[in-house]
Amino acid sequence: MERRAFRLAVENMLGQSCKLGRHTDVLVLTVSEGGALQVFKYMWTHIDFRPWGGFLPIQCPSCGYADAWRSAYIQADKAYSFECCKDNCSQSYIFKQPQGARMLTVGKNRGSGWMEVPLWIG
Repeated sequence: MERRAFRLAVENMLGQSCKLGRHTDVLVLTVSEGGALQVFKYMWTHIDFRPWGGFLPIQCPSCGYADAWRSAYIQADKAYSFECCKDNCSQSYIFKQPQGARMLTVGKNRGSGWMEVPLWIG
């Protein structure tokens, strides 16, 4: 038995499937050698569709305009800002990088990839 960390295997498996990430996040619960519970959330991110793993609707919920978003990157906050393109609509979203997030290098493409976020390390 090679005794490799399960999380490394998860990272490699996720790197093979960006299609899974378009539909769901993945939670991985493990127990450390000391017996402490560890919970990690893996989220697929894409600059235009799932910024920082968040949900950006295709249609503006305020005015109903489809494919409505104009985006900007806020360098200081590592955040993505989206606002509706339709005149007189003030709907907007801001997506910030989750605390402790780490982008995975496996399966990373231009503008998209998997991200690991620690939820609980006991």
